[in-house]
Amino acid sequence: MHPSVHRSRLTQTFSRLSRLVAGCAALLPSLCGFAAETAEQPMELDLVVVVASKSPRPIAAVAAQVSVITAAEAARGMVEDLDGLLRYEPGLDMTVDGTRFGASGINIRGIAGNRVAIEQDGIPLRDGFSVGAFSNGGRSLLETDRIKRVEVLYGPASALYGSRALGGVVAITTWDPSDLLSRTQGSVWSSVRAGYQGSDNSWVGSAMLASGHQAHGLLLAASWRQGHQLEHQAPAGTPDDPQDRDSRDAQLRYTFDTAAGHRLRLTVQGMERDTETQMVSPLGFGRRFRTTTALAGSDHDESQSYALDYAFSLGGWQQGEIQLYRTEYSIDQLTLETRAKASPAVGLARRFSYQQQHTGADLTLFREERLGGTAHRIGVGLEWVQADATEQRDGVETNLATGESRNSILGEIFPLRDFPLSRGTQIGVFVQDEISLGSGRWEVIPALRWDRHELD
Repeated sequence: MHPSVHRSRLTQTFSRLSRLVAGCAALLPSLCGFAAETAEQPMELDLVVVVASKSPRPIAAVAAQVSVITAAEAARGMVEDLDGLLRYEPGLDMTVDGTRFGASGINIRGIAGNRVAIEQDGIPLRDGFSVGAFSNGGRSLLETDRIKRVEVLYGPASALYGSRALGGVVAITTWDPSDLLSRTQGSVWSSVRAGYQGSDNSWVGSAMLASGHQAHGLLLAASWRQGHQLEHQAPAGTPDDPQDRDSRDAQLRYTFDTAAGHRLRLTVQGMERDTETQMVSPLGFGRRFRTTTALAGSDHDESQSYALDYAFSLGGWQQGEIQLYRTEYSIDQLTLETRAKASPAVGLARRFSYQQQHTGADLTLFREERLGGTAHRIGVGLEWVQADATEQRDGVETNLATGESRNSILGEIFPLRDFPLSRGTQIGVFVQDEISLGSGRWEVIPALRWDRHELD
């Protein structure tokens, strides 16, 4: 290659590099400005959870295993029920009682029933109770459109929640007006949603309206669902259990923020659900149904809840909350069975009713202190709950040939109660200290709880 040509190419390359360096230098101030602007924006570095210590804590600072499911994740997954919401959480399953009663509770690592505490905004949901194949008062589960987030605490949490949390805790948080108003610059936020789910041919309609003015906030929400039985993948010819479901749900929430930064919140909520089921799959099978030719169930479930809570900081306690609540649940289930293949042919009518009311109050206080060179996060709490429960079963057997009826089925004389009219009162007191050692590398959490139970 001629030397002049070589020098020409070197000159061109140097010129290009010079222009590139000059361009980068020109961009440097704007890049620095962008970095400074980005640095000024708030960034959420860690999730904050409440379930582990009954107060907001970064999830990285929590010793227990906690899972968090947000409303955004539910929206991305097009979730329409709690079963879909919890489907991909390890060690967590819905308890399902047949095609008629469906999802009735939550199972955490093999422990289910009333040994898993389920709370909505700090208020415990009703206890489940079932007897036989035709009476099932499962846990009352929430409309998914109300859910802001779900926190699951795996393993025992009896120090903070009592013996009902032997298997773990599922804490459901619902929307506040301020949560929804933060999405808009105005004082009103609204949402209307309609949807269809092919797995059970169900329709849903939902509406929410949030408004705020100065220290006041208001949230109105309502939902309606109508669906049928779940489709199955069983072999062709396997019978369905036809089902029609209809549910209605409404909520009113009012919040008031005081000048001192405290918050008062009032919540009223109601739900009704009706289910009609034709149970075809068990007909003619086993000892129980070998003579049964028709089996149908009609179930009605309703609930109302009223809650007043006040969040504050006072007298050295950085976080405090007082909560008063009243919940009322009622279940009515009717089962009609025809045994045309029996001798004599009979018709059986069974009715199950179950009511439960909870009246409760609780106080929790938390403060942070340094004692003897160690950081302490001290929490104390006081809980009082009064639970009234009523249950009754009734039944009539009718001879289809003669029309004669009697109030006895399989040796049981109706009406009857499986437990007396009951009022249970519980008082619980707990104290907990989260002690941080070794510049935060170690944490020791001693806790003590005292409970008193009375049953009349």
